[in-house]
Amino acid sequence: MNSEILDITLEEFKINAPSLYVFCSQKNKFIYDKPSKGTIVGMTRGLTNQIVEVKAGINSGDRHFSHLYIDHVPVGWVESEDMLRVYRLPHVHGKVITCSNDTFNGICFKEKLARIKGRVVRAKYYFTYDDKPYLMLKAIGDKTQVPVPYEDFSKLVGVKETHHITLPKDTPLYSTSRLDSMVTRCEKEKAVKVLSFFKGTAQVKINTEGQNFWINRKVPFEIDERDYINVDKLETIDTLAYLKERSELQSKKLKHSERTLNLIRENLKIGSDLETLYLKKYLGNVGESDDD
Repeated sequence: MNSEILDITLEEFKINAPSLYVFCSQKNKFIYDKPSKGTIVGMTRGLTNQIVEVKAGINSGDRHFSHLYIDHVPVGWVESEDMLRVYRLPHVHGKVITCSNDTFNGICFKEKLARIKGRVVRAKYYFTYDDKPYLMLKAIGDKTQVPVPYEDFSKLVGVKETHHITLPKDTPLYSTSRLDSMVTRCEKEKAVKVLSFFKGTAQVKINTEGQNFWINRKVPFEIDERDYINVDKLETIDTLAYLKERSELQSKKLKHSERTLNLIRENLKIGSDLETLYLKKYLGNVGESDDD
């Protein structure tokens, strides 16, 4: 019997990913614990240019209030205005080599840009500001998030198929993509495998004899259209990135629970047969490993 291929969309799964926004308002308004006759719990000035999650919304008279979260932590109810929709991205990495604009929404990001410039960063969100595409970037190991024009982002592109290039004798080999820490030089002309490169730059990662290095050399690769962000699929990308984020969070929670249970097993003192039966029921065989 021939099987039919179904064209299934995300909408059919009815996945409700909370929307994310850049909070652009610079007015200092009240934050409430509830939208109607609520208690004031803060002011909005500190939210300007931050990424917020909207989990609910309600009309109160002629005003609309949104329930905001930051990093899954509730902030409160805020009268909604001047918020830009942003879209989650999967693990997209790259660099900012030069920046055409260091000001966003009236705030200068020159110092924050200096901290991430030339470093490997993750593009966490995509959005449009003044009809111009932007990315919200975050340096690896740093909580600082910086809005940067999309055109200034040099994506790290992985080479999907095996490709070799020939390096001349004495070609410098570096330990990082900054090309500031030379490890050695090619002792002779040799063919090396290309692993990845930063789009539009001469920073290329190669492998030779089982070791990875960076070199300063342009590679004549055509960038596949799939290596760009498909703005026609932003809702789908956002939903998939949300599900991936939730999956990673649940995995971390599970590992934490397993470590906690193991710690309890290793340190519990059993005082009676009844306690032993109780603990076996809820924690497994106390004092016994899976290999026993």
